[in-house]
Amino acid sequence: MNSKLFLFILSFLFFSFVLSYVYADDFSNTFTFKTETTLYQLNTSSPLNPNNILNLPYSKTIFWGKTDLGFSILDFHFNFTPYLNSYYQTSDQKIISDLLLSSGFLVWDLGDFSFHFGKEVISWGTAYAWNPTNFFVSQRDFQNLNVQKIGIQAFQAYYYLGHNFTFTTVGVLDDSRFSSGAKFYGLIYDMDLNFSLYGGENKKTTAGFSMAKIFGDALEVHGEIAAQNESNLIKLVIGGQYTTLENTNIILEYYHQNKDLDLTQEVYQLATLKQNYLFIRIAQPDFWDQTDVHVMGFYNMDDQGSVLIPELIYQLNASSNLYINAALLLGSTDSEFRSFYDHTLTLGAEIFF
Repeated sequence: MNSKLFLFILSFLFFSFVLSYVYADDFSNTFTFKTETTLYQLNTSSPLNPNNILNLPYSKTIFWGKTDLGFSILDFHFNFTPYLNSYYQTSDQKIISDLLLSSGFLVWDLGDFSFHFGKEVISWGTAYAWNPTNFFVSQRDFQNLNVQKIGIQAFQAYYYLGHNFTFTTVGVLDDSRFSSGAKFYGLIYDMDLNFSLYGGENKKTTAGFSMAKIFGDALEVHGEIAAQNESNLIKLVIGGQYTTLENTNIILEYYHQNKDLDLTQEVYQLATLKQNYLFIRIAQPDFWDQTDVHVMGFYNMDDQGSVLIPELIYQLNASSNLYINAALLLGSTDSEFRSFYDHTLTLGAEIFF
């Protein structure tokens, strides 16, 4: 990282902290620190990485910390989330560190309007594993669902039409290219409905719809669909979640797109990404002696490859935990999920206050 930029961010955070503490009407601050080590079993028979020609690491250790700072002055609300990310790879035998700002934005509430300026994580959509209607961010990595999300530079305007309806507009300037989106939200017959539209310079115009509805105290169903008018590409997700009397939460989702994505000119020589996936997540808090159990699974219905990700989280106390998880990648050596790895194992610890 550039040293001047590093000093600017530190100075900015310091003065923001002091000013907010002295003058703010409402002040909040939390810290999170995490370290983890991941061991990788490489698939050296993969056509994308034969004999590890990409020099992928066999292990990586991460040291990670962030602070969430928020305060209000009159009708203005300020939010900052800087984080430090350092990692050590055995292949490089060196530590690489970056001080980044995952979000930093101003909120101005003005009657029925709310304006957001700055770098913010935009989360559109109602599904868990895939969000076709979240046009502003890349889709989630199935092996890193808990990675720190990075915001984008944007202007957002919200207009609240009573308690049940909201109209949102978003403008984004990325690499000197402007894109924009609009969304209408309504709560109708206890159902969350979202209608959205997105487009911009070198962007294909895309329309989206998402919904979610809760039945009783335990069942929720949701769905999303996005369609591009130029390429005739349609992506959709349907799913739901159910919570048992024992507080076990189960999420099931099906993802489909109506044609293969040809990535031959973008990602190595991978011919296509398939069209049909299944996802399951089972979470049981306090399974045994302050230990939470999570299990996630993805299944590619086209090449029959799959990945199973079990995780144990042990709560040491109210502000710290230990965790261990593994990714078991199954299928043929040239299946999508085994493109680079056979298995991974991660051990980590987290402290927050």
